[in-house]
Amino acid sequence: RYASNDTVVAICAGRWSHTLMATAGLDLPMAPTLGFNIYTGPTPVALRAMVHAPDVNLRPEGAGRILVRSEEFDDAVALDDPVDPVPEVGKELLARAARYLPGLAGAAIEGARVALRSVPGDKLPAVGPVPGRDGLYLIVSHSGGTMGPLLGRLAALEIAHGERDSRLEPFRPGRLVS
Repeated sequence: RYASNDTVVAICAGRWSHTLMATAGLDLPMAPTLGFNIYTGPTPVALRAMVHAPDVNLRPEGAGRILVRSEEFDDAVALDDPVDPVPEVGKELLARAARYLPGLAGAAIEGARVALRSVPGDKLPAVGPVPGRDGLYLIVSHSGGTMGPLLGRLAALEIAHGERDSRLEPFRPGRLVS
């Protein structure tokens, strides 16, 4: 537990976490991966949760828009490739999504992005106090969309009240940070 007058710096900077850790003289190995995503325009589909189907993943993107991706197409576009106009693979992604959510058939593809995901070096989240660096707390994970709310709550309980959660033990930064 941190004392009430202790300053705690929480590094939650996604794929840039290793850069911030380096300012503290620490090495955080990362294994970022590319991801090609398309975004629909507003649709009549009211998606309220992530959908992980065998060949496509979907998530609500706000204002009736839906993000669509498939691991199969992650390397179809390089990080610096133009995505305007949307590459042809975008149409295949939308077609796959429409098989699971028929209301997406004929939806407009509003845009595309190539993302560089924040994946720690061993492909597992890193969450917790950084050993040997009092007041430094790390949260980095590719699973921010699904795990973010839980990780934020557990980190707040740990930082503010010293309440360690056993579910975080396998993910402590000490296994990675040097």
